[in-house]
Amino acid sequence: MSGLAVAWTLAQKDLGAWAWMGVLAWALAAAAWLYFSAAWLRGALTAHRVLADLRHPLLGPFVALVPVVAILLGGQSAHYVPAVGAGLVVAALVVIGIMSAWSLSAILAGTVDAHVFHSGYFLFILAGGLIGAIGLAEIGALRAATAAFAIGVFFWAVLAAVVVARLAAGPAIADAYVPTLAIFSVPPSVAGLGWFGIHGSQIDWVQDTLLALTVFLVLSQGFLVHRYAKLPFSLGFWSFTFTAAAPVSYGMHWLAATTPPGWRIWSWVMLLAVTLWIVWIAVRSVPLLFGRGARR
Repeated sequence: MSGLAVAWTLAQKDLGAWAWMGVLAWALAAAAWLYFSAAWLRGALTAHRVLADLRHPLLGPFVALVPVVAILLGGQSAHYVPAVGAGLVVAALVVIGIMSAWSLSAILAGTVDAHVFHSGYFLFILAGGLIGAIGLAEIGALRAATAAFAIGVFFWAVLAAVVVARLAAGPAIADAYVPTLAIFSVPPSVAGLGWFGIHGSQIDWVQDTLLALTVFLVLSQGFLVHRYAKLPFSLGFWSFTFTAAAPVSYGMHWLAATTPPGWRIWSWVMLLAVTLWIVWIAVRSVPLLFGRGARR
């Protein structure tokens, strides 16, 4: 939802889109973040399972979404309540920094099973760095944003190599982990959004490189669609949401910066397509969250 909110916020600025759509998306993102963060924390603390949840090979990395989404929410809030937004960004960065250091220490100590290592591990130090750059740029801390960007890019290269080596060496990834393959494609578009935040809409060699990587990795995802289509619907499909919204937002930013013929039409097509996609996943998720799926 926060990824969709970023896309509609850009659309309001560059396409004159309805302001209420961006506000609605941010409100839904904030509500979902508050509800699920509180629900997880309450349950984890009650069952004394915080560390056990963090160590879970599939779900553990997704705990990082608590501070990562808070960075995006804080960056947007800073436009309206600067002190509150900046405070949320900084607090969330401290949390994701500690979680990332812990995750890296676990990898270095060999306590993470290489056979289950997946792209979800990007959500710690990699997402913390790149999305941290976006949040810091939103609050005007450009030097800190550049530092966060550098950390994110460095560990993107490191962790991407680890993930490719693990997948190439086998065994084949289990169905439960398959949606995490989509996360592999998202870092260059997130990095590009962060670079735009730091340097404005100018196009330089960094943006040229990140665009090329984005296009290539999104293309590679196209050849995995047949694998995704065989999966039964699950909450794991939310792995396909931000991984779609981030490239769309990045593509819209590129189109607005370069204004090729028909750029407004292409921006609207991408925006509406990703909106319908995320809404479809949200609707399909309701029975799993609050119905019979939750009891199972």
